Amino acid sequence: MATFQVRVEDLIGSVGDTQLISDSLTSAAEELVSALPKECLWVVSDNSGDQTGANYTLNRCVILNVYRESGTDGEYHTCKEVPAHYLGHVQDVNSVWYPSKSEPVYMLRNSSVYVYPVPGASPDAFQVEFVKSPSVAFGSSSIANFPDEYESVVVTGAAMKCTLRLMSDSVASVTAVPPDVPAVPAISYSNASVGDGVSAAQDVPSGNVAPTDAAGVSATAATTDASGTSSTGSTASSYTAPSVTGGAGLTGMETGVINDDTDQIEFDTWWDTLGEMIENEEDVELANAQLSKIRTYIDAFRAEVQDASAAMQASIEDARQSTQASIATAGDATRASIANAGNDTSVYTASISSQTQASIANAANDVNVAVSKMRESTGAAIQKMSLSTNVNIQNAARVMDALIQDYTLTLSRYSQELGQYQAEVSKELEESNAKFSQYGKLYDNLTKEYQRGLAIITSRFKQYDSHSQQAHS
Repeated sequence: MATFQVRVEDLIGSVGDTQLISDSLTSAAEELVSALPKECLWVVSDNSGDQTGANYTLNRCVILNVYRESGTDGEYHTCKEVPAHYLGHVQDVNSVWYPSKSEPVYMLRNSSVYVYPVPGASPDAFQVEFVKSPSVAFGSSSIANFPDEYESVVVTGAAMKCTLRLMSDSVASVTAVPPDVPAVPAISYSNASVGDGVSAAQDVPSGNVAPTDAAGVSATAATTDASGTSSTGSTASSYTAPSVTGGAGLTGMETGVINDDTDQIEFDTWWDTLGEMIENEEDVELANAQLSKIRTYIDAFRAEVQDASAAMQASIEDARQSTQASIATAGDATRASIANAGNDTSVYTASISSQTQASIANAANDVNVAVSKMRESTGAAIQKMSLSTNVNIQNAARVMDALIQDYTLTLSRYSQELGQYQAEVSKELEESNAKFSQYGKLYDNLTKEYQRGLAIITSRFKQYDSHSQQAHS
């Protein structure tokens, strides 16, 4: 069997974070244990064995049942859970809530199970039946003490959680690098003396006018509320199988004596007594009365079985409704999470696009203003220089004009680079939106598969209990 990392990445592609995979697997396993009805968890349950102390400490566990010995070695009674605020009542012998050994109770306090009446050494020990939430590593290929058919649901749940991270990571900041602002040329000359000549271009762009604002924009990560959604499984109705008291039970035939009062109340002798009345005594009237007594008891026994079956059916229905409610709650949270993430992405994209456009427009405007002012401030000087008979002044004018032309070309290239930067930013945003949409669809599909897996598990349990009820009937 492939490792869990391989199975997860087969569903969603490379994750690039093994710790995330391990955490997601563990979280998915815990949610599965918490979401399923307790009746579905018996195959993965564990038992504490006899405990003789006042309490038993458990961490990251789901408690299925607690049993206490009745004072007779090996005879256990199921404990009923009571809230912690009943502590005073269950310790007060004068309270109506004070438990007995035949009807014990337990409560959860400080991550521990406390049983009342206070247990001790056998025959007053207690046991805890529980399911421990598994810790799953990315490099493992199976989960200890966990059904194989449940593992695929855990893998799907982990893939869902990793996909949420990938959705969040897809909303990334802009990585395109803006072009460098061209350096201001040093326009100067020697041996020229003109009163209003200039030594440098006037009002040229200063500082960094590149559109860097967009790179500083951060997006709100996609919300992950769905991963924190949990459900509470239904607690099954109490069911005690009907039984017949007496020496060997109704179906066990023992030799009885007609005139023995003891045999008349021992159920296991009724059949033999009836046979004695018919075959040996040949007393039809007494035989009919005995047969009527047996039929009456059988009818009462059948009624108890029917009542027990009805209680079990109610328990199964509670578990089914609880599971469906859990799935519905997780679905609502998931859809809200995706909607919030989509809204965050749209706001983020609009913010980056708006700021990028504004930055580029500001930079272009700065360039145009700089060139205009440069030409205006130096034009008059160049004209006067050109009219001068001084050769040095004429040469300086030509040098200045050449420098201005070169700088104009540099600014033109800069403007082109700004346009390329804008195109790169737009491309990155489009790719980010495409990835986010892709992961969103993948998350929806994984959610459906996860819910289908839960439904299959609960339906198997329902079928099992249906067959069990038919066998009792």
